Amino acid sequence: MANPFDDDYKSTSATSNSRLKSYTTHSNNIEDEADFYEKEIEKYMQQSLDSTERSRRHLENSEKIGAQTAQDLLEQREKLERTERNLDEIHKTTQ
Repeated sequence: MANPFDDDYKSTSATSNSRLKSYTTHSNNIEDEADFYEKEIEKYMQQSLDSTERSRRHLENSEKIGAQTAQDLLEQREKLERTERNLDEIHKTTQ
């Protein structure tokens, strides 16, 4: 089963390599540096929101599957109990 969060790491590494910030060269323009960090923060916030949304969808899907499984088990239990009653009745009538 694939990890649903792998996309987070793949997209992060792919986009961060495209625009690397050099920490050894000094920028004279503080606005450029502030803009860079603002975009980085927005990017990570969006990735976090996307990951949260995927997690929410997986949780909803799991809840639906769990509810359906519980319903199926209830129906199977009812069938087994009905079968047991029928077998008891057959046993009583054949003695």
